[in-house]
This record gives sequence, structure tokens and C-alpha cells, in this order.
Amino acid sequence: DKDKAKVLQADVAAAQRGRLAAAEAAAPRPLVQRKIFHLFRFAGSGVSFRYEPPARLNADQCGFGAGDVPHPAAYVTEKWDGTTMQATSTHIFKRLDLWGGKRRATQDPSQRYDLRLIAWRGDDTGGHWQGLDFVEADGKFKEALTPYLPRLARLDAGLCAYFEVVHTDINATYKGVPGLADLRVFDFSRMDGAAGEGHFLPFEETISLAGRFGLPVVGWHRVDRADAADLWARLRGAAGQTYA
Repeated sequence: DKDKAKVLQADVAAAQRGRLAAAEAAAPRPLVQRKIFHLFRFAGSGVSFRYEPPARLNADQCGFGAGDVPHPAAYVTEKWDGTTMQATSTHIFKRLDLWGGKRRATQDPSQRYDLRLIAWRGDDTGGHWQGLDFVEADGKFKEALTPYLPRLARLDAGLCAYFEVVHTDINATYKGVPGLADLRVFDFSRMDGAAGEGHFLPFEETISLAGRFGLPVVGWHRVDRADAADLWARLRGAAGQTYA
């Protein structure tokens, strides 16, 4: 009857939760997505946040606008509004914001994010991905990730892809796009197995690696000179554009 079915489903969910927790505890930890700073100088926070006119580069935090090469060539990329995830060839993680979008000035930005395992593959799974079809798994993630699972499995050892999962029913941005379930890569990192240390890769390598593994990358363009006035004008113009 229905009551027995509910009990059985609860038991299955509990067993799956235990397997996922064990896999997460044993999983190698890739770098968590880097902290992104504001490109332009700003003041205030929360409702008082504002960019300071005229547009000037935030040299104190991002490095542009100062140093020996204050206006280097740069890549300008789209920011897709989805769920941030990252994947190696054997594990897929959802990024968690431990601060809930809020922080005190005394908190270290490097401690803002943590990872939650949502899928894995290995000897214990026969090489097949597990987790996306669990009772308590989010079906939206399964829809978006399933077409890319074989491609993620082919990532080089030590390589980690960072991406936004975008879906009609994730956030409000894509409500007008029925049937959307996809991802957009925006970063890669590589872990040095010998030293046990990782580093993020230049964006030109992200473009190359995404192409090599057949993963869609965020829209981007390269500017020869990172000039505040030019970048601000591009940002204003983007307000009336669609995603690439």
C-alpha cells in the first residue's frame, strides 16, 4: 500500500544518502572556484553598493589599472545565472555559498565556498555515473548534465571544469526559454599530482580545453587593452543584448 511504499522509498533514500556521503568523504578535493572581484572601483555594500563615477579600474583588488602593465589585453566573458558546479573525470560537485550572499568585513573571502558531491564514478560503480538519479537528487541537474557525462568522464586526470548549470526552472532568468537544460563552462583548473597543489588556468586554455572535450563555453571577447571607459561602455551596451 501507499504507507509501505513511502517507508520503502525512505529506506532507499537513506541508503543512497549514505553512499553519497561516503563517496564525498573519499573524493579528492579540487580547487573551489576562485573569488571574483569587482573590475570597477566601488563604494558601499548591500543596498548602498555603487560604482564610483567616473569609471575607474579596481586596481587594489583585481590588479588592472596598476603595475608595470596597467592596461593589459584581457578577456571579457558572460556571466550565466544558473547553479555553479565543477567536475573532474570522476566527481561532480555543486558549489555552496556558506555566507548566503552576506559577509562581514572581517571574513576571509577564500573561505566563502564549499563543495557538495552530487555524482561520482569509479570502481565501486563499474565506471558508471551514480547520484543523479537518486531519490533525493535534483532532476533539473540530471536533465542538464546527462548529455555531457561521457565528455566529463574523458577529462584528463587532475583537470577540473567549472560551469553554470542553466535550466528553465533554475532561477528566474530563463523562465521564457522552455526546455532549456544545459551548461556553460567558464573556468578550468589543474591539480599537480606530485606536489598536491592546484592552479587555475588562463582563459585561453579554458577556450581550448572546452573545445577539446566538447563542452559549451560562455560567450567571450578579447580586448587588446583593458581600458576603464571602453569596458564600461561595453558593459552598458550589454544591458540590451542577449546571451551569445
